[in-house]
Amino acid sequence: MNRLDREQMAARVARDIPEGAYVNLGIGLPTTVANFLPPDKDIFLQSENGLLGMGPAPAKGAEDPELINAGKLPVSRWPPRIMALEELNPRPDTTPGALARLKPLFGPDGTVTAAYSR
Repeated sequence: MNRLDREQMAARVARDIPEGAYVNLGIGLPTTVANFLPPDKDIFLQSENGLLGMGPAPAKGAEDPELINAGKLPVSRWPPRIMALEELNPRPDTTPGALARLKPLFGPDGTVTAAYSR
């Protein structure tokens, strides 16, 4: 049996991730998995620092200093359509009064609301 190098291991793991999966990638070798995912599959990656929608390493010169993985290496957003960093913050029109008018998300005695729903 041949020993796999880091790139081969990451490619092998990427092949095993099913369509529609949400995967939390750790620091180190796991972050390399994003570089081997097929672009036509909907797989959602989360880095250990909380970035949901992490993609492969960006091309040289296309790095965004605010998009990094837990190892502080540049990543891209993938798929590009699912998340913008602005969406992690309240919308500009969000006020305590607007939030108070939202219907409860859970039963009649619930207090949790869908503050981020559109």
